[in-house]
Formats: sequence, structure tokens, C-alpha cells
Amino acid sequence: MSDAIARPVHSLRVVSASRARAEGCTRSTVARLVRSGRWHQICHGVYLVGWPGPRPRWRELPVVTRVEAALALHGPDAVVSHRSAAWLHQLPEPPGTDATVHLTLPPGRERHQLPGMALHLRRLRADDVTTLTANASLAPEPMPCTTLEQTLADVLRTWGDWAAVSALDHALCQRLVDDSAPSVLEPRLWRQRGATDARRRLRLGDGRAQSPLETRIRLIAVAARIPPDELQLPVHDASGHLLGYGDLAWHRPDGRTLVVEADGRRWHEAPEAVLHDRRRANGFVGTGRIDMVRFVWDDTRRPSYVEGVLREHLSRR
Repeated sequence: MSDAIARPVHSLRVVSASRARAEGCTRSTVARLVRSGRWHQICHGVYLVGWPGPRPRWRELPVVTRVEAALALHGPDAVVSHRSAAWLHQLPEPPGTDATVHLTLPPGRERHQLPGMALHLRRLRADDVTTLTANASLAPEPMPCTTLEQTLADVLRTWGDWAAVSALDHALCQRLVDDSAPSVLEPRLWRQRGATDARRRLRLGDGRAQSPLETRIRLIAVAARIPPDELQLPVHDASGHLLGYGDLAWHRPDGRTLVVEADGRRWHEAPEAVLHDRRRANGFVGTGRIDMVRFVWDDTRRPSYVEGVLREHLSRR
């Protein structure tokens, strides 16, 4: 859901037909505002106020506006969930763009699936629902949303391995959940579709991973049956000075250590980061006991390449 274009979101407002009536707008007034282009009907009985230009397409709307519109359409029983809840909780999302808003409704409130919206039917407990504000300047009103624990349980069931475990790793690394997460999340998987895969992904979580790229490299290695011996390995020089931490590390029988660095674009392509990485790599290799390999995002799209490089370096004597 990261495809939202840059707009002055603070000036946008979503108004339902019932809310418009409560604020004194008659049907004829609403119709006149729509004809004049001041209001845009974005779905049945839901209007967008403050959008410059012609009526926007669904995916052109900012994420928070899409979520507000979906909630306004489906009423007070609707709860933001799954990928949309992950966005609200600021969890890393699967790659690619997705304009779909996910909501959970209680059974008996079935609605037709509409383009741009995915409805999940489930009776949530009171302690599975919270309220979140995306951003005070974007959406000042809090939205009903599944709790972080329930969102993680849904993510583990419905996303692929890489995306689901990355979200769990992030929550563990940022201390959003603690090491008791398995015991907390497990009951939420009971008798749910995808629970078997979710339990397997839950066992793969590791709070030492500091980026989704590190998680992807680790999962490729685990699938190849060559899991890393350590994550965030501290490396010291001969005088005991800390040079830095290796993202993933394998200790070889010859006494040397293979360190793998995950070079994500957001940080590692900045000029100052490139200089920092070079100096740190020189320090690591200068210890005389470390070999280094670097992977970028494109490398993980070919797991066989990552596996081959790891095996080649781990087989050296």
C-alpha cells in the first residue's frame, strides 16, 4: 500500500452520506456539490472533499484516505485488519504496490466484495481491537484496527514466508513484542486457515535481524540447510576495539568466519554510508580472520545465486 502519491492529505476529508445529513446537508445539497466538482463520490454513499481536479481513481488516493473511505462505507462494525493494519502499525510490507484496503467484519454482516477492498469475516474479541491514528496531520480521528498481536497473527497466516517473517522480525527487533510472542500469538492461530504455515513462520522469527533484507538472506540460508551461526556478530580488532557488527556470520572449520552484509538501498547507497561501509569492511578483513560477502535486494530474487555464493565460501579451507 505504499503507492500513495504525494498530495496535501491534511486538506482531504471523507464524508459519508449519513454524516453529511447529520451536519445539515440535504440530498439535493450533496448532489449539487458533486455536480460542481467540490465533492467526489468515491464509493456508494461516501464522498471525498478537498480533492483538486477531477474525480480520482481508487489507487490515486493516499492510503489513509482509502482506509477512511472503506470504514465509512462498511459502518461501525468494520475493523482495519491484515495488510492495512500492518501499514497502520508501521510493519514492513510485502514488496510491490497494493491499493486494497483490508477490513474484518463480524459474521452476519456479509457484504459484496468491492474492487479495492477485501472483507474478512471473523468475530474479533474486544482485546483484539484497538484504535490507531495514522498521523495527526493526515487523519486526526483514530481508526478501529486489530491490535499488533492480532495483526501479526493475520500476517503470519496470509503473507508469504519472506514478508511474514520480516514483519515478525521487525516487531521483535523494535521491542513491539517480546520473546514471549510465540505463546501470545499461538492461541490466535487456533483453527484458522493457514495456521500450519503461520506456526512454522513463527518459529523462524529472530529479533536480531535489523532489516527485511537480512531476514530474506537468512531464510534462503535456512532453506538451503546452511543457517548462519550468529546474527549481529561483534567484530573487534587486535586491540579489542569494536569495529562493528556483521549482519550474518558463519564460523568455518578452518577458524575463519564468513560475514555476510545486507546492503539495503535506503541506507547503504547514501554517499556517507558507502564510505562507512568501505572503512568497516577494510577493518573486518584486516583482522586476518574474516571473509566478507555482500548481497543486495536483487540478489535475493535468485535464491540459487545466494545459496551458491554461500556454499562456495563455506567450502573453502
